[in-house]
Amino acid sequence: EEGYTEYIEVEFDTAVYASEIEIGENRGCGSIVHILAKNSETGLSMSVLERRKADETCDREDGRAKQTKVIVPFTAPKFCNSPFLVDQVRIELDTRTIADWNEFDYVKL
Repeated sequence: EEGYTEYIEVEFDTAVYASEIEIGENRGCGSIVHILAKNSETGLSMSVLERRKADETCDREDGRAKQTKVIVPFTAPKFCNSPFLVDQVRIELDTRTIADWNEFDYVKL
């Protein structure tokens, strides 16, 4: 089955017109299938990344991000500045496809 099974929403103190989102994955590399940039006050949101399924080739060397002990910076494709201020990011994960658990070190706007 394709699509997300879990999600996390991250809130930022300062809203910005977003043009890039970077996520530091240190476990479960490749599990991100959808990212939404959101404004918590207005409810506006825009899709920044949408995949049908997880990227199983992300950590092909040993099959598990935990053995690399490296934070893999995942950057969604660049996009034009959001037409609204963004203070929240929703990250949807496909936790069935990736054999390892999912862990993020940071989310950066």
